[in-house]
Amino acid sequence: MDYKRILQPICDRLAEDAEFETDMGTWEATSSTYVGDVLFSARWKSNGLVELVDCLHDVPHDYRDLSNVGDWIEEHLCDSDDLAEMHEDALKPYDEWDEHGFRDAQDYYHWRFGNSLR
Repeated sequence: MDYKRILQPICDRLAEDAEFETDMGTWEATSSTYVGDVLFSARWKSNGLVELVDCLHDVPHDYRDLSNVGDWIEEHLCDSDDLAEMHEDALKPYDEWDEHGFRDAQDYYHWRFGNSLR
């Protein structure tokens, strides 16, 4: 079975939805997401700790062992450094010049208005 195709989107969603808390120079990020009726929760710490906190099924009488799924996700969650970098990138303001690689104002105006300036 191709676990990467099925489970990598869960890892990606957990990382994208991470919420950061900062305290005296250290940070912690937590995230959770439902996939069907299963709750996945993850925690990252600035000291490098990354863990899948929970992988819980909501229906207690219909117990399914999800330990193999939890192990795969925990192993493939992005590490703390990657998550911190994603967070820093998300905080940067959008810069159209950098995003599109304009070399100068003339290049931007040519792109923006085309030949209509002549």
